Amino acid sequence: NNIEKIRDSTFTAKYYFGLTPHYMLRGGFRPVFELPRKNYKQHLQVAPVIFYVTKDKTENSGIMNDDDYSKIVGAGLDFNVKYYPGGSNKLVNTYVAYGVDYAFIEIQSIEESWQNVTVNGQTQLEAVEVTAKQKVNRAGASAMFGLHFNTTSNLYIDAYIGTGIRFNTIKLSPEDITVKFNDRNWEYAYSGTIMRLGVTLGVRIE
Repeated sequence: NNIEKIRDSTFTAKYYFGLTPHYMLRGGFRPVFELPRKNYKQHLQVAPVIFYVTKDKTENSGIMNDDDYSKIVGAGLDFNVKYYPGGSNKLVNTYVAYGVDYAFIEIQSIEESWQNVTVNGQTQLEAVEVTAKQKVNRAGASAMFGLHFNTTSNLYIDAYIGTGIRFNTIKLSPEDITVKFNDRNWEYAYSGTIMRLGVTLGVRIE
């Protein structure tokens, strides 16, 4: 019957192109490019990442709290190798993967900083509002398990879960501001172990 035909079908592709939707929830855009190799038992995956999110000026009144910002901009690159024990050209396919990633992110916010201010010819130290910048260089590595679903309409769905680790170097300007977005493992400036969880939706290019 038709169900058995679909289940036993072979889904070929020269390469795969997809998007990871959950990145958009935090101002990110992550297209995914994959090249199948070794009779569909290995995929090489490259995924550039772009972050760009701003807030309206009316939202930026006064000193900001630890979870607030005026602008976040950045870019990075993920590279993963995926192994499919039974190949990736069936209806449902399992894989394991490992990879590395790097990103540079700049977070701007309104903060309070101690500055030398001249008043009536006298220089004194005062707390003033400044546009602060937090520059994050982020590198990491991860391992994942996933399910790759092919459809008869040249679409695919890739669901994955895994773990990894991230290391950051952070430069603050001015230097006396507080580091932001480093408490939870999904935040921009977090260092430590992370959880990888997501879905990629895309098309097979034959």
